[in-house]
Amino acid sequence: MYAWLIRHPKLVDGVPAFWLAVIGVASIRFGDPWLLLPIVAAMVIPVVFRRRYPVQAFAVAVMAGAFQVLAYGKPIGSDLAILLLLYTLAAYRPRRVSLLGLAVCMVGSAAAVVAWVPTRIGALDRFFLATVIFSGTALVAWVLGDSMRYRRAYLIALEDRATRLEAERDAQAQIAAAAERARIARELHDVIAHNVSVMVVQADGAGYALRAERRAGPASRARPAPRAARRGTRRGNVGLAHHGGPGPPAG
Repeated sequence: MYAWLIRHPKLVDGVPAFWLAVIGVASIRFGDPWLLLPIVAAMVIPVVFRRRYPVQAFAVAVMAGAFQVLAYGKPIGSDLAILLLLYTLAAYRPRRVSLLGLAVCMVGSAAAVVAWVPTRIGALDRFFLATVIFSGTALVAWVLGDSMRYRRAYLIALEDRATRLEAERDAQAQIAAAAERARIARELHDVIAHNVSVMVVQADGAGYALRAERRAGPASRARPAPRAARRGTRRGNVGLAHHGGPGPPAG
């Protein structure tokens, strides 16, 4: 529900605009409607667009209020729209802009007191009306709007900080993951390099052994003949010793 209201600000602002119009129309029953209805409309309609165009809406309502002070000798209910628009100006625009709007309201309040308050009322009462009732309400509206602007700026700063911290955390996580991948790659490189070195050494040893065996092959095959001759000589000597010498020559 709250999200829907944020997405449709004109419908939300149309509710106070409607009630301000009702109050304004009800307060001009004894006045000239052809004069006051345009003033009420000029004050109430900008309320609908106050969030999107706070400066323009405030300017239109102030001009309507100035015309009312000059052309009509009484306040009307739709004058409350100026306070709402001053609040919006202070809440959505920088302080230097809202202070100018507050000054305009202060001057307009003083002019309204001078134009509307009968001359038979004393100067002290006029001062009380100008400072407390008219200027005081405008000051309260400005303070509320300025505090809302400060609170909104503070919340935006917190959101930006949270977003920045989240981005930094993600970046740190990515850096840590990249460092871990690099470490694993180095370890794998070392293991593979060691195994390849062992394989190369073993291959070189095997090749050397094969070459040595090929070179030693003919000599190893020629050695058994002398051994057999020596064994035959030893057997002949043993036989001579057993028979007492060589036999008589054949005859």
